[in-house]
Amino acid sequence: MSHFKPIQDLNEINLSAVWTDATKFDSYDRKVDEKGKEISVNHQGRYYRLMAKKERDYSPWERLVRGLLGIIAGMIAAGSLGYLLSFKTVTKLFTQQKEHIRFGLLIDPALPQKEAPEEAPGEKASLTQQIAQAKEVDQVAPTNGWKQGLGRNETEQTLEAFKANEHTQRNSSLRFLKIVILGDLSPQEMKIIHIVSDYLQAVHGLNTSVAPKPLSLYNTCIRHNPHPQYAIENNLLKILHETAPEESFYLGFTNQDLYPYLEGDTVNFVFGVGNPNTACGLFSTYRLKTDNFEQTLKRLMKLATHEFAHMRGVAHCTEHKCNMQGTNSVQESDQVPLTFCAEDMAKICHLNQWNLKKGYERQLYFFENFFQRYQQQVDFSQEIAHLKKKISKLS
Repeated sequence: MSHFKPIQDLNEINLSAVWTDATKFDSYDRKVDEKGKEISVNHQGRYYRLMAKKERDYSPWERLVRGLLGIIAGMIAAGSLGYLLSFKTVTKLFTQQKEHIRFGLLIDPALPQKEAPEEAPGEKASLTQQIAQAKEVDQVAPTNGWKQGLGRNETEQTLEAFKANEHTQRNSSLRFLKIVILGDLSPQEMKIIHIVSDYLQAVHGLNTSVAPKPLSLYNTCIRHNPHPQYAIENNLLKILHETAPEESFYLGFTNQDLYPYLEGDTVNFVFGVGNPNTACGLFSTYRLKTDNFEQTLKRLMKLATHEFAHMRGVAHCTEHKCNMQGTNSVQESDQVPLTFCAEDMAKICHLNQWNLKKGYERQLYFFENFFQRYQQQVDFSQEIAHLKKKISKLS
């Protein structure tokens, strides 16, 4: 028999020694409601992510009692055309050898899942005012290799330009994000990608999950530089072709090196790509992973939120130190913050019908509760201090 228990922290899983990790847990990371049932793409309100499954053997005495109860219940079910089916179903329920409990972690327990609709034009004007208030904390971005090279013709995208963007308007109704794994990942990479999934949800506010079944990388259009590099265009098409046709964004993740086939030999590699035209993206840990868990995690948190913002229509930030800055190297990427400037955070808040303060508070909540949630020490002190300054300007 299987039970469901909602929790707000993994430390709440405190069972006796007879309970062990379940040998089979196909529903790991699935989003469910308060009764443990999988939610639909139209679900609104709070929900839970299945994070653990425990099991124990029934004692001989329990099996005997349950077996007798099953026989009695099956006999009671007699008298209908479905007698045989009812009898088998009910008796099976009472003759199972193990008891299971699935634990669902509440998503953002301290934060509401849905905001009131944005009011116009007053709310739009107030969001512009909030940008001006929070912008006092933003710092001017230094010139880097991206600005001098591929990004030399980029200009700052205003909030109004973002709202008018056709991709922004078309993708604004999508409320789910599925992360699709391409290829085989190490246990550490799997751990990181699940944390990144949670962070994407904290920043962007969409129901985010990791698809349970990985896909293989397309092995066409491979070039050697001198190691194998996979064409991003082919694998983006693979994600779109092989994933379920539901109203979702799709973001692929791989540990292989990527390059843009359509750019020819002009670009050596890419960390990732976010395509707003197809609501699809791809990012890689190949050039970002190190033996340092914290460094690798932060790099991938930056990259995933950056590429997904592109998928929602946010362009590169050209003026401020911001997650949306373009970069040409790992060294430049390490200088980019995890947080967003006021203008770019306002774009995400506009899509989610939040005020700017709420957008920053969600990030702050994630960083401040990181250890409690994942039992992993990561230093987010700089991000926490920066976000508190932003929030103080908006209070």
